[in-house]
Amino acid sequence: MGEYIYKRYEEKYIDKVAKTFIDVFSQDPWNDRWPSLDKAKEYLKGYIGAPYFRGFLVMNKKEHIIAFSLGDIRKWWSGDEYMVHEYGVSPSFQGEGFGVAFMDYIQNELINEGVKGIILNTGKGTPAEYFYKKQGFEENEDNIFLYKILK
Repeated sequence: MGEYIYKRYEEKYIDKVAKTFIDVFSQDPWNDRWPSLDKAKEYLKGYIGAPYFRGFLVMNKKEHIIAFSLGDIRKWWSGDEYMVHEYGVSPSFQGEGFGVAFMDYIQNELINEGVKGIILNTGKGTPAEYFYKKQGFEENEDNIFLYKILK
């Protein structure tokens, strides 16, 4: 995988990241229905504009986005944590080791910053859950994810 570039997110890649984001999350098991590239960009900019934003990318030499991770650093009492808001690997590259290599890159970058942990939410029973657990993530039995539809 030496022909791929691992780097920090830069604003000039927003269109390409949004396109890959739509490609990833319009597939099973997520089946999101983003109405436009602009709507996806608007959503992602909510994270990108955060004070402690951290974004990471994998791309080929033509700057096609292979994988992305968008999140922020949480200034927690026991040490800084990276909260992953969106993580994805382009569907045509899934199952080829990019996710594992990318997560290793992210972890090394964060360790160099003094970050103590990574936290995230994902769908229960999805391939993403199994991927993260294989990478050493553990389910936190003390927390639950709550949701309410407003009417």
